[in-house]
Amino acid sequence: MMKRMTCILCPNGCKLKVEYSGKEIFSVEGGKCPRGDKFADQEINDPQRNIATSVLVKGGNSPWPVYV
Repeated sequence: MMKRMTCILCPNGCKLKVEYSGKEIFSVEGGKCPRGDKFADQEINDPQRNIATSVLVKGGNSPWPVYV
């Protein structure tokens, strides 16, 4: 299989082309640094998402957001 993704591990935002089958990665193209390979491996084998949001509190006076 082939998958295109954008690496988010550094400011370059490299456009990666990853060829793989199951959990085995055959090639990663388009990375400008070694972090692209690491990112591709994580996205194929163990994708993780960080979902955060903020909630406005009526009458609140804290400058910091409340995370749920």
